[in-house]
Amino acid sequence: MVERVNGTIKNATVKAITYQNIDEMKQDLNKFLIFYNFNRGHGGLRKEIKVRTPYEALEYWYNLKPDMFRSVVFESRE
Repeated sequence: MVERVNGTIKNATVKAITYQNIDEMKQDLNKFLIFYNFNRGHGGLRKEIKVRTPYEALEYWYNLKPDMFRSVVFESRE
């Protein structure tokens, strides 16, 4: 699944656009990731849990099992 997401991101950004510099590329990637997570419909999500975007899926899972999202604090192992 991760490979598919990475491919989608690359095909829509770095493979499709010639950037003038690294900052322009980072800005475009950030814009696309916001679009991808909040606006772009994802067919697999819609079929399984009747949501349209990754953000909606996260919201759904949080409402279903909020304990899954508990904060984990990592302590130094000195």
